[in-house]
Amino acid sequence: AIWSPNGKHVAYISDQSGEDDIYIQVPDGQSQPVRLTNNGDVYKYAISWSPDSKKIMWADKKMRLQYVEVATKKITEIDHSGVWEFNDYDWSPDSRWVVYSRPERDSKGIIYIYNLGDGKKIPVTDGWYDSGNGTFSADGKYLYLVSNRDFNPTFSNTDDLVTKI
Repeated sequence: AIWSPNGKHVAYISDQSGEDDIYIQVPDGQSQPVRLTNNGDVYKYAISWSPDSKKIMWADKKMRLQYVEVATKKITEIDHSGVWEFNDYDWSPDSRWVVYSRPERDSKGIIYIYNLGDGKKIPVTDGWYDSGNGTFSADGKYLYLVSNRDFNPTFSNTDDLVTKI
């Protein structure tokens, strides 16, 4: 369970309907939960509220990254991996962007940013180095990330042999 940033709701994943779905509830002890998703086709995990408390993002076992708009219950798929599950994603402070690491088959993890306004995905790293843990600065002007890089190239054992002769 996770509190909304505005403190008005608690979001959680439950199988109370027989399927795995996302619910919100006013934490007053009197209100009934509101079921936001109705497509319990697979396990969902790692829900994350948008900073404006209007959307909830999650990943699932079908290797999708999605969000639901709380007011309309409209679900939008951000991306689909086809290789492995998403486990690294975050909101921008203004709730207009999502940053996430996309698991890749033929390269290292690539960080993307997703614009909620137009639905465009933009890669911000290439597949040469494994990158992850993308997060926006508090003012939303910068994107921080971790990249596993080694700047100590070794070409082959032959190069080392030639150097010694």
